[in-house]
Amino acid sequence: MISIIGAGPAGNYAASLLAKHDKVHVYEDHNEIGRPIQCTGLLTSNIENIVPIKQEFLVNKIGNARIFAPNQECIDFKLRKKNYVVDRQLFDGYFASLAESNGAVYHLNHRFTGCSINQSIKLKFSNGNTAETDILIGADGPRSEVAKSAGIFGSRRFMIGAQARVRLNEKIDPDLIEFHLPEQGFGWLVPEDDKIARIGVGVYTNTKKYFDEMLGRYKYKILEWQSGVIPLYDRSIKVEKDNIFLLGDAAAQVKATTAGGLVPAFAAAKELSIAIKNNESYSKRLKKLNLELWLSLLMRKAMDRFSQHDYNSLLRLCSQPRIKRIIENTDRDYPSRFIFKTLLLEPRFLRFGLKLIPDLIPQYRAYPSKPVQP
Repeated sequence: MISIIGAGPAGNYAASLLAKHDKVHVYEDHNEIGRPIQCTGLLTSNIENIVPIKQEFLVNKIGNARIFAPNQECIDFKLRKKNYVVDRQLFDGYFASLAESNGAVYHLNHRFTGCSINQSIKLKFSNGNTAETDILIGADGPRSEVAKSAGIFGSRRFMIGAQARVRLNEKIDPDLIEFHLPEQGFGWLVPEDDKIARIGVGVYTNTKKYFDEMLGRYKYKILEWQSGVIPLYDRSIKVEKDNIFLLGDAAAQVKATTAGGLVPAFAAAKELSIAIKNNESYSKRLKKLNLELWLSLLMRKAMDRFSQHDYNSLLRLCSQPRIKRIIENTDRDYPSRFIFKTLLLEPRFLRFGLKLIPDLIPQYRAYPSKPVQP
């Protein structure tokens, strides 16, 4: 028996894979799958290497990105392959339906409150129900109760994501994503079409200030408010203990540069299903994914120490044709594929790496965001 806490995309995809071979139960806190929405719903083309993209949940395909420096200079990139914008409720629901068709059983309105471990794992829910399972998977978000119950929550760091789905007064290019680089974190505009977009920020503090600044760039009508906590990847977070495993945001499997978590979560779900089926180490199977997430975190740590002048200089270096070609031909899911190439071609990038000295030298180790306890 396998029990999964959380019917988000990671939990649903894991359930669809595991239900082919085992009895799977999925427990969801809310009364419907896919709500509330706490994600931009932007996927790189690498998702196609894991799962097919279906028209039923596809909203838009985007082939270009524009990055704005603090001085409002910008640089345009042509994406190697189109990125996908999905309807998160339909996206989550699709994989839940797929899991159910493979035999998974869903339980809504079941908020997990803890577990006790003897020969099996006994689950407890806020509605008074209990259940027993042999394997427990926590896909229950950044403040994972499963991680806390297993004693592997640890010390985590978060950004706050705030997003609004808006109708714009003027038409925009539906084939262009915008990224903005404020004093901390980042902002985005992801178009659904030429009038409707998802606008948001991911920052450590002063969320309202930066969100208002981001929205202030446009004239719009709010259609829907969305927000959520963004966990930052940390190599010290344990993702397994005995027969308890963490997945997706619960394991902080999120790219710290862009807050993208869907592709890493799906990749991790695939590795977890193989590990359980073959009785292998889940942690060992995550080594390649963890390398990319770690490099993304190093980039975020360096960027968090950037001044506005640093950001302006960085974009000027990236505007060189030879550097642009490398960036355009490499997906942002794999920083290892472009970091070393760009350093070889442009040694001046090394000065940005010096921002990491406080993290690399123990006696000077520091980080601008204090650990946040739930």
